[in-house]
Amino acid sequence: MGELKIIKASAGSGKTHALTSEYLRLLYTKERAYKNILAVTFTNKATEEMKRRVVETLFRESATDLRARERLVEILHDYSSFAISTIDRFFQQTMRAFAREIGKNSAYSVELDYKMVINEAIDNMVMSLDKPESEELLEWLTILSIDSIDRGDGWNFKKEIKRLSNEIFNESYRLKKDLLKEVGANKGSLTLYKDMLKRVIKEFKDELERIGKAALEIVELHSLELEDFIGGSRTPLKNFLKAAKREVSILPDSFLNLVDTPQNWASGEVIKKDPALYNVIENAYNEGLNALAGELIAHYDGYVLYNSAEIILENIYTLGILIDIESYIQEYTKENNVVLIPETTELLNRIIDGSDSPFIYEKIGSRIDHFMLDEFQDTSIMQWQNFKPLILNSLACGYDNLIVGDVKQSIYRWRGSDWNLLNSDLYKDLDPSQFSDTTLLENWRSCKNIIDFNNTFFPYLAEVCRELLDEGDPNETTLSPQRVYSQVKQTISAKSRDSQGHILLKFVKEERDGPGFREQSLDKVAVILERYIELGYRLKDITFLVRKKDEAREVVEFLIERGYPVISDEALYISSSASVRRIITILKYINSPDDAVNNVIAKHYGVDISCADQIAHLPLYELCEELIGIINSEGLLCGEDSDSLSESLFMHSFLDMVLDYSKSSKADISSFIQWWEESGVQKSIPAPDGQNALRVMTIHKSKGLGIPVVIIPFFNIKLDYEGNLTPILWCETEIEPFNAIPLLPVKYKKGVADTIFSKDYLSERRRVYIDNLNLAYVAFTRAERELAIISKVPPGKGENSVSAILYKQFCGELDENLELNIGEWSEAVNIVENLGNDYPVPPMLTLPIGDRLKLSLRGEEFFSEKSSRVHGMVMHEIMESVVEEADLEMSVNSAVSRGVLAADQRGYTIDILTKMMEQVRDRHWFDGTFKVYNELEILEPGGNISRPDRVLLGAEAFVIDFKFGKKRESSHIKQVQKYMDLMRRMGKVYVKGYIWYPQDGEIIELI
Repeated sequence: MGELKIIKASAGSGKTHALTSEYLRLLYTKERAYKNILAVTFTNKATEEMKRRVVETLFRESATDLRARERLVEILHDYSSFAISTIDRFFQQTMRAFAREIGKNSAYSVELDYKMVINEAIDNMVMSLDKPESEELLEWLTILSIDSIDRGDGWNFKKEIKRLSNEIFNESYRLKKDLLKEVGANKGSLTLYKDMLKRVIKEFKDELERIGKAALEIVELHSLELEDFIGGSRTPLKNFLKAAKREVSILPDSFLNLVDTPQNWASGEVIKKDPALYNVIENAYNEGLNALAGELIAHYDGYVLYNSAEIILENIYTLGILIDIESYIQEYTKENNVVLIPETTELLNRIIDGSDSPFIYEKIGSRIDHFMLDEFQDTSIMQWQNFKPLILNSLACGYDNLIVGDVKQSIYRWRGSDWNLLNSDLYKDLDPSQFSDTTLLENWRSCKNIIDFNNTFFPYLAEVCRELLDEGDPNETTLSPQRVYSQVKQTISAKSRDSQGHILLKFVKEERDGPGFREQSLDKVAVILERYIELGYRLKDITFLVRKKDEAREVVEFLIERGYPVISDEALYISSSASVRRIITILKYINSPDDAVNNVIAKHYGVDISCADQIAHLPLYELCEELIGIINSEGLLCGEDSDSLSESLFMHSFLDMVLDYSKSSKADISSFIQWWEESGVQKSIPAPDGQNALRVMTIHKSKGLGIPVVIIPFFNIKLDYEGNLTPILWCETEIEPFNAIPLLPVKYKKGVADTIFSKDYLSERRRVYIDNLNLAYVAFTRAERELAIISKVPPGKGENSVSAILYKQFCGELDENLELNIGEWSEAVNIVENLGNDYPVPPMLTLPIGDRLKLSLRGEEFFSEKSSRVHGMVMHEIMESVVEEADLEMSVNSAVSRGVLAADQRGYTIDILTKMMEQVRDRHWFDGTFKVYNELEILEPGGNISRPDRVLLGAEAFVIDFKFGKKRESSHIKQVQKYMDLMRRMGKVYVKGYIWYPQDGEIIELI
């Protein structure tokens, strides 16, 4: 029995080193072991790093270790079998072997831009709304539009549908969507279900109204006002008034205390000073008010079911729309023979489910003995289900496997990953004897003060979150923050013991009429940045981490304004180029010349659209090239100055993007403009490595990096979802009548806690809390020597955010400037210059389309002294089509059109061949006197074929061979004599042969 090693590697604990060491251990077990080891990571960059580590280690050890040298040679000579790859690539390779099983032919293509496919599906769906069968869909879309207007997002429902369509590729939906097969087949069931929900709501409110009106009638009958009761204007009896108005609200404790306690219906003052009024209140109490209060309380026992109906009804149309969109997406993929990248895992899951491993290996043509899964906390349930049978088979065969990950660094759950696999679920699939569990706790990245700071803050953060989640026992659930962060404390490596490091905590207080949080933070950033530069840190050592892209854009603009060089995806948006914006403006004009808005924009930017009409007929890519040529003619791209070179870089990237789009999509202008507005505008030029410039990136992109100096300028991470970013929960229930549809979409919000889906809500709440804890953990653990965190003073005690908890923990240690320095500012040390390769940006050169490519023609060497063989071949090819002299010009034209002869040699060649024919005009070879056979194939005994250039048949047979090369009489005579002999054996009695040297004007006759 093999062993599955599970390594939990905290930040900076040497995860890659552990992976490489284990890979090398397995590599040494036998010859060519690399063919049977699969190491899987999640990014191409991580894949390349691990490959590099393995090869470098083998190279280093090969000097003294013969085994290392042998393994290195094996890998380098068979590098394509060196199986360290991304998880997507492995799944694609495997699925390609199962093309028939998934209903595709083997030539199917993988579509990476699934959002483009969604757009196509939505367009097709909208185009079909006028059909009778789409009446219900039209109603749902109308509801969606109204909801969008209510939120202030406008009437255009397409944007909301696109957001909704992403649920189709959400793994929580895909895992359960088979439950909806009957609903998809019978959409009428949705209408019936919706009617049932409305009935539940109506019945609850009808009874509410009855109780409320009955109570108000008793109050009126006794000539009382609601204000006469306890509480006056704020009396709890106003809940009867709300009930009468069909308003549903949770009953307060003050109302619950009314039942069967008459003294609670009137204030103490009324009881003492106005016994008459109290007597009337008591009569009303006895004559039905008390009973109605009891009925109202009892009626609210059904509030959970009522609220569940309301919550479901809000999103039930989502189900209908998704079912329709998915059918249109499936139709598109079938018609175009494509597989969407998000579908890969699910399709493979269906194939592997129930299949034994030998069958899978047989199909893919290789066998894997050892699996090594990196970043396992970012693995999804379906991905694990695909790997599980293979790994279990490997263990059963006695092979070792490896899983590496860290739940605390799981920040990609929005992409489908499930960190609870590594947290607990993985162990449910394994027998205790099958695995060993190791935690790497020694930090090799950060200095002492940074490690101590994180060791102090994150246990405290997990404890506060436990209290906010109202978890009595931290071990009550596997989703407890305390369980996830139970091993967060790290030890300091020998490498870092002498390096103290430094943390700066700075809190900003927002005043009502003063500058905002971001403005104050950026002012502080300028001071901090100058301090780091004074301490000797290079610009490339300093990285700004932000939560969102708009924050990154603001930081980039701030730094650029102050003259700092910056590298950031947000700074390198292709759409930020003035030349690109100009091209897009002209494309919009070509697509819609009468659009007044676009014409105004063109004038505002000074874009000359007069050129558009002359080039509008060109294909998209050529059209963009022509537009770049026009811009280039103005000298904006061909200069050597930094602005021109910068624009040139954007132009090259823009053309690459247009070409990629043209290959995979409809390459018409209208579709491209739509794609540009939705997706292309967000594309950026990849940030180059090694440049001495400040870096600005999101926390997500920083994962896995070690950075000397980290500045977090806008640290304000909420614990729960913000605004409209709340997800849809896909819930199941067995409670009647809601179980009529087995899978229900429920929008995450606080009110779901009071429904039959409270368990789903609380589970998601715990998960999102831990997601945001993890985000802070990743941000704080990137720093090696310096960490600067700028946050804001929370406005109130009720704010639940990581930044508020940070303030709560350290507020007592802040100075009068709301700052805390932990350790001393550290100077830059051990800087080793990386002399990487700097590649100059080439200026943007444009050539007319007709001049940039030229066919490689044999005729180009027609008159070259070194190419007599080519000359002869071209002339022979032209003469093949000449039966009579009149055919000459047509044959030359054909040679030009086929690329055999250059166009500029056409006339010259006709002259040469015409003069050649004048030499033999008196012999009647080209005047139609004889029957002509050009390049006649003669089959000899034994299967050989001879092919004389020209055979003329009349009273006699003439065999003619043209020789345009060097004169070699003996071999040429022998060749023609062979042809003559063949003709005689074919029954021709009178045969003559001729060797014709046209260039020399010589003809040798053979009899």
